Amino acid sequence: MIELTGVLAILLFIVSSGAALLLPWDTLALVGGWLLAIGAISGIPPAIVYHLRLYQTLHPQGLLPDNWYWNPVRYNDLLLDGAERKRVMLWFWLGVLGFAIVLLGVLALGGAAVKIYLRP
Repeated sequence: MIELTGVLAILLFIVSSGAALLLPWDTLALVGGWLLAIGAISGIPPAIVYHLRLYQTLHPQGLLPDNWYWNPVRYNDLLLDGAERKRVMLWFWLGVLGFAIVLLGVLALGGAAVKIYLRP
């Protein structure tokens, strides 16, 4: 699964790099803004649910310290396999997907800024 994710990330990078070269800066900026908005709208709610589910699952067992929310990923290994893990990790991966879309938007906006700076 992780290998497939890596291959898809590389392909997405290649395609988006080609698009950044072919699209005019204003279209690239518009696409970047939309990607930022879509990524935030689709990524923040699942991230909140992930934090709540992780807390609901591990806090009653006494496995979370007071400041767990600053780096909650380190506590994913404490989840038991099966239903408990699926209940939490689905929301984790949906949040990761939203964050990846936000990063694509940032890259598109950065590409637009570079094109503005380099245009003749």
